[in-house]
Amino acid sequence: KTAQEYRNIRNNSAGTYYLVCDIDLLKEHFTPMDNFNGTIDGLGHTLYGLSYEFVGSSGSYTNFGMFRQFSGNMRNLTIYAPYVYSEKSKDGQDNDSTGIIAGKMNGGTISNVSIIGAYVYGSHHRGVVDGGTYKLVYTAG
Repeated sequence: KTAQEYRNIRNNSAGTYYLVCDIDLLKEHFTPMDNFNGTIDGLGHTLYGLSYEFVGSSGSYTNFGMFRQFSGNMRNLTIYAPYVYSEKSKDGQDNDSTGIIAGKMNGGTISNVSIIGAYVYGSHHRGVVDGGTYKLVYTAG
């Protein structure tokens, strides 16, 4: 029901989660969750204002988005006005992959998910859904 409850997904990346209401993330500092291989069912609800910005520090950092890597299932969700920005690190290293849902998809299924009004910037691979896809199944619904 709250942004904090949504962030708690990181505590069990193989779990099954249902959004029982819309969640406003607009004023929240969001940090990408690591690898996700569970299920998120939005039940027709909306995540508003997901925002993440990485402005270089030293070293190589990879995969930026809601999840760094995704191999789970996501369905029945709208992500409204997300903003994901990732630039080169201070030592000039490219950040590997940047996307709204994941930096990198490695399998998984996304169905009946809408992304509206997205802004994505990445210094290397980037895309609205993800920055790099391997074996993703996407179905429009």
